[in-house]
Amino acid sequence: KIARLAVALALGLGLSAAQAGTLDISGSPLSQKQLERQAEAIHDRTGIDLTVSSVGSAKGMMDLAQGKARVVAISMCLEDAIVAAKHQARLEGKSIKMPSNLRYHAIQTGADRVGLVTVGAPSREVQKVLDFLASREGQTRLASR
Repeated sequence: KIARLAVALALGLGLSAAQAGTLDISGSPLSQKQLERQAEAIHDRTGIDLTVSSVGSAKGMMDLAQGKARVVAISMCLEDAIVAAKHQARLEGKSIKMPSNLRYHAIQTGADRVGLVTVGAPSREVQKVLDFLASREGQTRLASR
């Protein structure tokens, strides 16, 4: 069976977000694992292939603030991810300004918290993924380990 999820484990790898049916998501390793489990079902229900880059919540948020990413998966609350991104930027000798219209979209709550972050309203592709993950099937798949 051909895998429907291309997992980019290093920064800079992955498919272009402009490719039809592909959604690039960067962020935490925990979110990568959660989304990997969903990738085939997401593709089957929405036609969207996911490319997930495990760069960490802080680096993903930095990329979002700098316009290098359209959507980021984080495994902490949004406020903590913003603080972590600013701290990471300082460690790298950079300064970042977070957009004022960040939106957090919860995928899973509790100890294994995962959410997607967008600037402004989610794109059509992101909304389709969020709708699937909120469905009964999506929630059942998230709960299975």
